Amino acid sequence: MQQVQAEIRKARRHQRYEAEQLRRDLGLVGSSQQLYGPVINVKVYHDDLQFDGIPAATHTLAMGPVDDIEFEVGFRDGALQLTLVANPTRYDAQMLQRHADRIHHLLTQFAAQPETTLDTLSIIAPDELDDLQRWSTGPEFTPPAGATTIVDMLLQRTAQSAELTAAVCGTQSLTYRR
Repeated sequence: MQQVQAEIRKARRHQRYEAEQLRRDLGLVGSSQQLYGPVINVKVYHDDLQFDGIPAATHTLAMGPVDDIEFEVGFRDGALQLTLVANPTRYDAQMLQRHADRIHHLLTQFAAQPETTLDTLSIIAPDELDDLQRWSTGPEFTPPAGATTIVDMLLQRTAQSAELTAAVCGTQSLTYRR
């Protein structure tokens, strides 16, 4: 892992085009247009800090605003740390928790099968699959006799209820006949 961190550090020396400068160059300063969506931020700068052999601790005091969602990956005290940071106007606590649950599920599978490739793992946990199945299943419906398509059902309903309101927009409404 230390070898990977060293290689990333070498590569990052050449990646100094800051987001603020990019916004200026693209003419986006003062606009609400996002520069990019989800971000993976690999933090490799949490090395041990020492002053004349005396260890010191570093703390992140502030970060810039996050346009969408950021997955921060780094090491702290020799342990892998993953943090999710999100724009609160785009993600509520429940959605952020869903993302955390997905990552936990993915990492749990990978830890149990370290030789597997990521494309064979499921990002959706069984409980979320159950939710998706429940949410995507509508009520049971038996079409009226003679109807084989949705258009057939709409035409039958139109003939049966020509004067009933079919659609409303603001103060205007349309009957089935119209």
